[in-house]
Amino acid sequence: MNEEVRQELNRQKARWAAGQELFKAGAVKLGTDGHIRVNGYRVHTDPVSCECPDFKNRKQSCKHIFAVLAYLKGRQNGNHLTNSHYQI
Repeated sequence: MNEEVRQELNRQKARWAAGQELFKAGAVKLGTDGHIRVNGYRVHTDPVSCECPDFKNRKQSCKHIFAVLAYLKGRQNGNHLTNSHYQI
């Protein structure tokens, strides 16, 4: 594996870890309009996208998308204790 690929993998791992932290901190919010927001950025699930600059520039998963994935996985598994999901 070349160095450039290794560095990108490390950056993506860091985004994943940051997304997990956002989820644990309760940053994922389901709005009354049905949209999901993380730290003010709207995250779409179909197709997957985010309004943040990182996603807009790279067109790849950002920390906000990873946070939403953790949120949705928690809901699918019936685990509502690790994140606040009240309406905003």
